[in-house]
Amino acid sequence: MKRVLGLILVAALVFPGLGMAQLKNQPQATVRQQLSQPASAWNLIGLLRLDPSRFQMRQSYTLAVGSYAGHTYSQGLYLNTMMYQFSPKLVAQLQLGLLHQPFGNMGSPFVGSRAFVSRAEVLYRPFKNTTLHFQYNALPYAVRDPYGMYPYSWGPVFDERE
Repeated sequence: MKRVLGLILVAALVFPGLGMAQLKNQPQATVRQQLSQPASAWNLIGLLRLDPSRFQMRQSYTLAVGSYAGHTYSQGLYLNTMMYQFSPKLVAQLQLGLLHQPFGNMGSPFVGSRAFVSRAEVLYRPFKNTTLHFQYNALPYAVRDPYGMYPYSWGPVFDERE
């Protein structure tokens, strides 16, 4: 079983690279051409037959700095939110985060750097008045809404004109 998994892993890493190799008789691409061509990550998306026009990515960074009783602290939070619309009725979203202390610990009891999945969800709307929403949330207690669900950061996902 380990051998089969090893072969699958090697094939997954090698085969996409073979498709991007250049022939020696091709001229070297200029910097302008390299910047205008899609990145290798988009080649993998094409290999999986995913349409880049249906993909959205939003990023945010928050920094908090303070002091208390002679100690200072700093806390930075980077969030990367990705959404892919598989069809007009099916949407998947994933939010990844990195929590860190950009200026060091400085004696405060806060946590060090860590990466985490903040939110993962799938929304499916089979009919106009029916929506199935499957969601995983891992939010610190301080940012949760005490009166109900965590508010959506994407706004309306589905076209309401249907």
